[in-house]
Amino acid sequence: MEYRDYKLLDFLMDEDFQQWALFPTELSDQFWHMVIRENPDKNAVVNQARAILTSIDYKKTGVSDADKKNILINIQAGINADKLKENGRNSYLTAVGKGDSNELSATNSVVKKKRRNKFVREIAASLIGILIVAGAFYFSRDSSRETETITVDYLEKSSLKGEKSNITLSDGTKIKLNSNSKLIIPKRFSDQERSVTLVGEAYFEVSKDASRPFVITSNHIKTVVLGTSFNVRAYPSENTIKVAVAEGQVSVEKTAPDQMQDHESPIFLLPNEMAVYSKETGQANKESFEPMAMFGWKDGILYFKDADIYEAIEALEQWYGVTFIVKTRLNEDKDLSGSFKKKSLETVLDGLSYVFGFNFEINGKVVTLK
Repeated sequence: MEYRDYKLLDFLMDEDFQQWALFPTELSDQFWHMVIRENPDKNAVVNQARAILTSIDYKKTGVSDADKKNILINIQAGINADKLKENGRNSYLTAVGKGDSNELSATNSVVKKKRRNKFVREIAASLIGILIVAGAFYFSRDSSRETETITVDYLEKSSLKGEKSNITLSDGTKIKLNSNSKLIIPKRFSDQERSVTLVGEAYFEVSKDASRPFVITSNHIKTVVLGTSFNVRAYPSENTIKVAVAEGQVSVEKTAPDQMQDHESPIFLLPNEMAVYSKETGQANKESFEPMAMFGWKDGILYFKDADIYEAIEALEQWYGVTFIVKTRLNEDKDLSGSFKKKSLETVLDGLSYVFGFNFEINGKVVTLK
């Protein structure tokens, strides 16, 4: 059976899949992510099967790696034994059934169906048995504790207009947070994934961890990576969300259920590829991009590409943390293209005033165009 034909039970029974779910390695992680890429419609069932196999907190239950392997060996042994029994019975029925093939065919169908249902129930019982065994370990170690409440504390890192922040997470991931942006992170990552929430724009250099994907949620978009460098731009005031990759590979998928289509697959991005999600249409498309336009800001480069005067003003307000007051008629027929690397506001305004034909006055955090 090929992976495209796999159901939930097939994944749970697959020894290679079991090993990946409970004892992941970089090689096995690459293999199963390749399987998902080739069979994107199996992404949900793969996650479900993996969640079932990893649903026990073995560290708290006291089940060692050896215990986990023994449990899997016992399950697989039961599966193989059932298969042998079923094959043996089918051979017997085939041998004695030459007298009345129609009657035998109908009988075979009923018997096989009953055995298949019995087999499914036994596998489900085996999985439930894992939970029961692990629970017994846990409660025998601490019978006085009936329930446990897990509270996840979060930290919030933010940059005001005119500011940029450098953040290093506990796993070694480095993040450059653009101005007027916010990052929400747990004080401690879970054992299954490293998850953060972004409002605004940030550039990520994610540390590799094959067993724990790094997940960024940005409004309607979820970006999943293992270790790579990329930029996410998700300002609430803008009509699009953009994810651009510098190195490695990421997957981008929607998180808004009302805008998801049936069998809609994640978008996989390679270096110099970008996913652009439209908030109006709910559609996400893959595009190429100019690296300076998406990554320049982290190196102090203010970049313009065919920007009109009002787009330029909005960018300057955010970049320098100032407010513009316009007291003159501005030339809307011209566009601005170019870059300014670590230049003062006055230097940039000198260049813009030449293009758009205005005078300016800077008074603290207020810029007046006249």
